[in-house]
Amino acid sequence: MIRLALLALLAATPAAAHGTLPGGGGFQAGVAHPFLAAEHLLLLIGLGALLGRQGLRRPLAGLLIGLICGLGLTLLHWGPMQPAILILALVVGGLLAAAIPVGDAVLIGIATVAGILVGADTDGATVIGAYVGVIAGVFLIVLNSMALARLGATWLNGVPLRVAGSWVAAAAILVLAFLLRTTLGVA
Repeated sequence: MIRLALLALLAATPAAAHGTLPGGGGFQAGVAHPFLAAEHLLLLIGLGALLGRQGLRRPLAGLLIGLICGLGLTLLHWGPMQPAILILALVVGGLLAAAIPVGDAVLIGIATVAGILVGADTDGATVIGAYVGVIAGVFLIVLNSMALARLGATWLNGVPLRVAGSWVAAAAILVLAFLLRTTLGVA
């Protein structure tokens, strides 16, 4: 998963921070979007692992509601959400790495905010098919991460999940530093 995130990061250009599929549109582009945006992928993998570690499904409703609200906010053309997404990925990765148990209400809140941020950062999606595709792509990532986390939670006392959380946090810091470097124009 981290290799895929790094590949997406390397494929991004300053003119197109989010990857696109040539010839793809509508639903297909929507599904691919969370996989091609490194910051979305980091946050969603970390969120799925965090939810899977605790075996909770209720925050998925918050994620869905947040995504729908966030996708509706794209019509307002807010500025880029990447810094906020990366900061939330850092928090999620830190919680996972520290193996801190988090309450249901906090996880529902984190999932809802993650949905709002990812949805609001989905630029160019003006077709209902693309919106449905984004939701499908997000849930593909989160549900698969949850399933892997359920397996990893009992294996070696959860150490693989802690390592994955530290990777998510470290990658979020690196991408945030790269984003700030690019934004500030530092060579």
